[in-house]
Amino acid sequence: MKTWVKLYTDIASNDTTCDLSWTELGIWSAMLALCGEIDDHNDEGEPTGRLDTPANIAWHIRCTKDDMLGAAATLVSAGLVAIEADGTLRICDWKRYLSRSSWNSARELLREQLADDMNNRCAYCGRKLPNNWHIEHMQPKSRGGTWDKDNIVASCPRCNTEKATKTVDEYRAFCLRRAQDRGWLPRDWPVESYRFYMETEGTKRKAITTIADMPPKQRAELMEDLGYANMA
Repeated sequence: MKTWVKLYTDIASNDTTCDLSWTELGIWSAMLALCGEIDDHNDEGEPTGRLDTPANIAWHIRCTKDDMLGAAATLVSAGLVAIEADGTLRICDWKRYLSRSSWNSARELLREQLADDMNNRCAYCGRKLPNNWHIEHMQPKSRGGTWDKDNIVASCPRCNTEKATKTVDEYRAFCLRRAQDRGWLPRDWPVESYRFYMETEGTKRKAITTIADMPPKQRAELMEDLGYANMA
């Protein structure tokens, strides 16, 4: 997904950028365009303004590393750019550079599509999605995961928080161990048979295992809601 970025009014008529040199102004303009291309979002689907490391940005916008470092220092001093803990750069107040209608509609469309993919249920535990559900990266961003459609799913806040930086298989093993520790599944239950809701393909009998880690009351309510309360 790509985002339209407003450039003219925030560059040509901005007191903060008036003091930039032509080189710095050109790099700043290219960084704004690149940020719209990267289009990074947080777990709530809101744009973050996160870019990349100065060296990688220089490669993308075709400037020298020295020019990039010099411009970055000036932009940070001007309060236009911030340096994150991992060394990447972030556009400050990124939303001001976006067409509000475009990013709102894009964000809502993405969330609508993800929720619809999961029948408005969490991709992991299968519970109905609350209003504050998260966009979850199956392969974590910290481990190379991207915003590609195949790597993001709708998740309830609890599952997203528990999964954290785990891969899907690591989270599967975590959920199985917890279910076994609580006596909900036998110790010899194979990890490959523990399926998340997104892996059930609508088969209710397989979906039984996706809620094995839930408290008994919630488990019973969900089983009844899904229509298999009488199944063994």
